[in-house]
Amino acid sequence: MNPILSILIATRDDPQIEPTVKSIRSTTDNRVEVIVCDDGCSTPLSATNPNLAATIIRHNVSQGCGPSRHDAAMVARGDWLLVIDPHSRFPKGWLDGALKYCVPGREATLYCGKCLALDSLHMDPENPPGVYFGATLNICGPDPFKPGEVQVLECNWLKSEPADDEQIPAVMGACYLMGRKFFLGMHALKGLRTWHGDEFELSAKAWLAGGEVRYARDLRVGHRFLLKGEKQTFRCPKGHVHHNKLWLAMTLFPQDLADAVVSKIHTHYWGPEYDIGARLLDRNAVHEAHKHNEAIFERDWAWLADKFGFALPN
Repeated sequence: MNPILSILIATRDDPQIEPTVKSIRSTTDNRVEVIVCDDGCSTPLSATNPNLAATIIRHNVSQGCGPSRHDAAMVARGDWLLVIDPHSRFPKGWLDGALKYCVPGREATLYCGKCLALDSLHMDPENPPGVYFGATLNICGPDPFKPGEVQVLECNWLKSEPADDEQIPAVMGACYLMGRKFFLGMHALKGLRTWHGDEFELSAKAWLAGGEVRYARDLRVGHRFLLKGEKQTFRCPKGHVHHNKLWLAMTLFPQDLADAVVSKIHTHYWGPEYDIGARLLDRNAVHEAHKHNEAIFERDWAWLADKFGFALPN
């Protein structure tokens, strides 16, 4: 019997991957499979490692978090996908909470789970020091963390917890549940590099392609955040964040809006890394992705902006 749920994990030299898989295995049963994409780890992950009970696929050269998640979904056998980070922990009973949302007719819903905020000093998901729950979409507006500055194409945490199953603008917090066929049909995350933009692209595509984004209160997963002074285990090459912003602008928006968003990105993020990001863009890939999105989008940005009350650039 195929598993109901396939858990997708992209990792590159993250020392937490083994305890993450162990946490999954200690709280689940045969309704779940775990697929780990080794995205160019310095020491390749071994499928015979007893502490890593998972299906492992490998990129010999790092392709980034988004493409790794997509490739893991390609080999998944479950009808439902759960995307998590390689530094996660799972409380008892989380699986039954997750499966509550895996019901026929809801496969085109992108669910955002409750993010139990952990850190290196507090790794018990039964007693997390904080909780987060979904996000807004900021096309171009004030940066909530840097007074006087502007964000373009970002997600920001919601300030209050939604009701269970309530519609929300965007996912955030590295715990996303959706139907496998819906995810693959969106062609999501394939064009991104290294890091940044996953949540924005997933959320926007889910809404525009005729689906929904909702809050899954009973899907609870712990995610380790960095404390001050701690550093990521992977390196994000120069220009990759800017590449991803330009990719999102040029593939998700119609031409007039795309030009306006690109102009905002240039204005507010201009510098050497912007130029690197622009040079990294594969124009043929951009064209193909834009054409695919035009074919699957059933709604437009004006509809989405009106629904959640955010402004579009001009």
